[in-house]
Amino acid sequence: MRWLPVALLIGFIGWITWQADRGQYNFFIMLAASFPYGDKVGHLLIYLTLAILLNVALQFRRLPLGPLRPELGSLLVWCYTLLEETSQLWFDSRNFEWLDILANTTGVVLASLICRFGQRRYNKWKSASASNRLSR
Repeated sequence: MRWLPVALLIGFIGWITWQADRGQYNFFIMLAASFPYGDKVGHLLIYLTLAILLNVALQFRRLPLGPLRPELGSLLVWCYTLLEETSQLWFDSRNFEWLDILANTTGVVLASLICRFGQRRYNKWKSASASNRLSR
């Protein structure tokens, strides 16, 4: 069940990407285009949400890559965003923008920070709850 939200959001992102690659504009693309930097805000929010959902689905698994120890879900989402953004170079209907990569990266980094904060709070609550049970 923890994979269903991830699958649904990946499907949504795939549909939006497919529409954009074909030069077709749907409600969501038009909504993002209707206000300044709406496209960038959309990138940030979509990839922030996907990174959080994937980190939860992967049970906050981290990779031992130096002192940062990034979450596997965040790293996978970030790699995907780099591939997706650079693939735009091959489509006449799309424009490659460094600001999109910056918005995607910001979303993924914020997701990692949110996950780490949430995991720390959960671990404190869990240990306090366990010590309360032992003291009874």
